Amino acid sequence: MDRPGVIVSGPEDETYDFVSRYFAPAKGIPEDPVTGAAHCMLAPYWARKAARLARELVERGPLPSTAVLDALHISVAVSGGVGYLLTWNFKHLANAQMRSRIDKVCSAYGYLPCVICTPEELSEE
Repeated sequence: MDRPGVIVSGPEDETYDFVSRYFAPAKGIPEDPVTGAAHCMLAPYWARKAARLARELVERGPLPSTAVLDALHISVAVSGGVGYLLTWNFKHLANAQMRSRIDKVCSAYGYLPCVICTPEELSEE
């Protein structure tokens, strides 16, 4: 290998936005699971994935073009592995007609959709 090290990264687990490991056997580092420099390089990549999902939520129709911030809110939560997204936004987010359409787009892009609900709905579960 002509590089001093390799970063391996993947989507989130239950706790983190993304996971990564750094390997540099030529430098005597068999594995370094906590590398700040690696995370600084990877964060923009994973942020672009969230932005791509937000664009799809608007372009594929679940959300109108005036709801870009709502789409970004959903995509950051979903790509970060958030289980519940609490909101009082009944127009675009906590809306039964929108939820299934939002879930379809998230699933189509390989994400497990989060449960979008109001705080009151969550307390009822």
